[in-house]
Amino acid sequence: MKELTEKELLRRIALDFTKNEEQIRQELSDYFSELSDSQMRKWEASGALESVEINGERRYFRNAARNLLRIDAKGRELLLAREGEERAERAQMLARYIPALVNGEIPKTKKYQVTYRLTVKADAVPAGELLRCWLPYPRTDEKRQVAVHLLHCNVKNSQILSQGVPHASLYAEQKAVAGKDTLFQVCYAFTSVAEFLKEIPSSVNQFVKVGFEDFLCERLPHIAFSDALRELAYTIVGDNDSPYHSALLIFQWIRKQLPWASAREYSTLKNIPEYVMQYGHGDCGQVSLLFITLCRIVGVPARWQSGFMLHPGFENLHDWTEIYLQGLGWVPVDVSFGPQKRLDSEKERNFYFGGMDAFRWIVNSDYAGELVPTKEYERSEPIDFQRGEVEWGGGNLYFDSWDYEFLVEHLEE
Repeated sequence: MKELTEKELLRRIALDFTKNEEQIRQELSDYFSELSDSQMRKWEASGALESVEINGERRYFRNAARNLLRIDAKGRELLLAREGEERAERAQMLARYIPALVNGEIPKTKKYQVTYRLTVKADAVPAGELLRCWLPYPRTDEKRQVAVHLLHCNVKNSQILSQGVPHASLYAEQKAVAGKDTLFQVCYAFTSVAEFLKEIPSSVNQFVKVGFEDFLCERLPHIAFSDALRELAYTIVGDNDSPYHSALLIFQWIRKQLPWASAREYSTLKNIPEYVMQYGHGDCGQVSLLFITLCRIVGVPARWQSGFMLHPGFENLHDWTEIYLQGLGWVPVDVSFGPQKRLDSEKERNFYFGGMDAFRWIVNSDYAGELVPTKEYERSEPIDFQRGEVEWGGGNLYFDSWDYEFLVEHLEE
């Protein structure tokens, strides 16, 4: 995969850090009656208020104020008092859904129809130039996703690769027309299948190595066994010698210690797990990479999986993981969802450790893989693949040159 130039890296950072101190103070003024300079500097130093210096000026992450309210203890208290629990409706829905699923009261499957659109802005490239576009597509080699059907694509001779590759995609080409947007649109249907652990065999306490070397090793730059992460991993698991319980302890620790916060672009980060630990927060993909790293350190095979979550009203990009347990095989783990506090039984609370709901659209079986056909220029998102990718003969088109949207229809069972 082609690396970013220093110039492009700095441009991407500048697009993420768009606000000045006055704007941040204004956004926080509804929650904090007084904001002293010393408090602002304290937040900046701790990373709770993320900022960088650009051309001699202090600039703040576009979601820095909102993130502060999630990360800072006082900020969380004020946010909860004013707005209530974030994503409370989803938590309430899952508190009903998970017990019903586990007890066999509802079907394990859900059917969806998705229309995905990527629109390259008018005159982003010269007229007549060929635009090469990769759109996310449902995987057809995943047991939790079946009955995948292409319904429509607005570009003839498109190419689908949905199995045996890291990133399932539909590839299409169109020539740019002067003064007009270029639309790439695809519509497909699929069925998502829930999974959960009915029984936990004693074999899950046996470590496996042979045949799983690729899922137990470092993978630089984002899966690196630094001294600090080694120490953290073994501090979390203590003297536990079970792969199952070691991974469970890591799953619980991450969700308890590291609040979710909106993320800057992954392409601007040198090592994502170390970034999470430095700043004390992470989004779904960031904590997933940390989970994978810590699991591998203690000898639990772990790998990446991602796509979209399709919970009604909360449809969005999403990342999670899988771990290998003897006697169970590869099972899903969604460390970002973590333990479900609203549920009573331990089995239901830890549903997302070894289980997955049917509100999923799986696109990726790995991270930072090659697209097919091969992308000539650097990727806009070199780690994940969800929004899509676009390039032309003159280079990559970054996110500021195009827009994307997806419409989800929840079909009747």
